This record gives sequence, C-alpha cells and structure tokens, in this order.
Amino acid sequence: MTDRPIIFSGPMVRALLAGTKTQTRRMLRPQPQWLEGGSGFSAGWDWGPLSCWSNDADFAEAATPHVRYLAGDRLWVRESWAPNLGTTRGNEYRADHGQSAGVYAWDLASGDQAIRVDRWHPSIHMPRWASRLTLTVSAVRVQRLQEISEEDARAEGVPPQWLADELGEDERGGKTLTAVTGFRDLWTSLHGASAWDANPWIVALTFTVEHRNIDGEAAHG
Repeated sequence: MTDRPIIFSGPMVRALLAGTKTQTRRMLRPQPQWLEGGSGFSAGWDWGPLSCWSNDADFAEAATPHVRYLAGDRLWVRESWAPNLGTTRGNEYRADHGQSAGVYAWDLASGDQAIRVDRWHPSIHMPRWASRLTLTVSAVRVQRLQEISEEDARAEGVPPQWLADELGEDERGGKTLTAVTGFRDLWTSLHGASAWDANPWIVALTFTVEHRNIDGEAAHG
C-alpha cells in the first residue's frame, strides 16, 4: 500500500464531497508507440525490456500490474486552499476532533462559507496535513479513453450533456442526454480540443471516499 497525493479541480472536489464521484481517469505515461507499418505498438518502461503487443486487450492486461497505482493505495486529495488563521504546523488537522486546517476555494465559490482570505494556495502546493479527503483505490484498469461506459462516466461525477442524435429527431429535438458526453467535455476542457479524438491510453481508478485527513481518525457524528 502506497500513499500518494492527487489533484482535483473545484467541480470534481464538489463531486467527491457529494458522493457522486467514485472514479477518475489519468493519462498513462509514457504512451505506447505504434510500430512502423501499424502492426502493433510497443512501450519501453522500467518493468521490462521493449515489448510488442498486437492488440489493445493484450497491452492492457500486460500494463495494468505495472502502473503506479495499485488496489489498496490511499490518495490524499489536493485542492485550492488557504490556511486557517488559527492553524499552524504545530496545530495540525485532526478529523477526529473536528479542527479545520484551512478554508477551501470550492466551498467559498459555492457559498458554503463566508470568510476572507489573504492569499489562495494552488492545489499543487497543498501539504498532506491540510488535505480533507482520502480516497482508497479498489480497482485499477488500463484502457483507451473512449472505452468509458455510461455507468463509468456517471461514476466520474460529471453532469450529463446533450448529444446530437444522428438517427433523426425525437421528442427532445433530436438529442440524447449522456454522461459520456459530459465526461468528454470535461476531458477536453482539461487536455485540449483534440484530446478526446486522440483516444489515448489512460489509467482508470475506482475508489471509496472518506471525508477526513489521511493521517486523522474518521470523523464521528
């Protein structure tokens, strides 16, 4: 079991807090490279010599045990935040007695708190002791981005979006509401206009969410 930090945007933090997000997808690095002639692809990683696979399923099966995430790993969530004026490094977060390490940008943006802060700290600089969400990985899959199912897209915690129906008009004006479309729009917003069409290899993580610091006890009551 390994503890790792993981960054989420404001809307995804909100989905974690609401219990609607139990999956996340991260780019596989390095991406496998197509062999000359298009007969397959290869990847040279530190878990073995340069290897070749002729299809997606074989590569996914071979790669899954060697990605950086494993079932049982704990991930502490990094988000935009500011220190609580009454909190110092000597008075760190303890979820079991309800003391808050800081205030969190997404809470303020959604009107949950009314407090002034002097300077926001970007998520990349959130220390472990200030994190308020802990994720425990239960499943790891290597797959193509566009393999995401409707069920998995809902587990990503994104709002569904309308998708034009190429088969003709229906009672909703020729559109279908899908979570996959919502996830596609999220991925594009994070990685660029052509990121979805590129259909890269990703690591899909399924996890459980605890509303506590990774080093604190579970909150009661």
